[in-house]
Amino acid sequence: MRDECGWRREFRDFAEARNACTRAEECSIVAADCPLNLAVAVSWGRADEVVAKRDALTRAAAGRGGCSSSPGLDYPPTASCVDGRCELREMTLHSGW
Repeated sequence: MRDECGWRREFRDFAEARNACTRAEECSIVAADCPLNLAVAVSWGRADEVVAKRDALTRAAAGRGGCSSSPGLDYPPTASCVDGRCELREMTLHSGW
C-alpha cells in the first residue's frame, strides 16, 4: 500500500518525464492537493496528461485516510525553462521591498 510519499514520487516522476522545453512560455504549472501536496512544472502541451494523472492518483487515494496537508507557498511559484526542462521557481521577497 502506498503512502503519501509514494503517491508524490509517482506523480513527480510522471511529471518529470513531461517537462521538456526550449523557453519559459512552453511551461505550465500543475498543482495538486492531498495526497500529493505539491506543484510541478511541465510542458504546456503535456499538461492535460499530468492533470489526468493527478486526478487518477487522487481518486485512487480517496478513502484511504491519513491524508495531511502541507503548508502552502507564501507566494505562488513561476515556471522557467532551465537546461531544456521546465522547473518551478519560488518567488521570494527581499527585505526593504
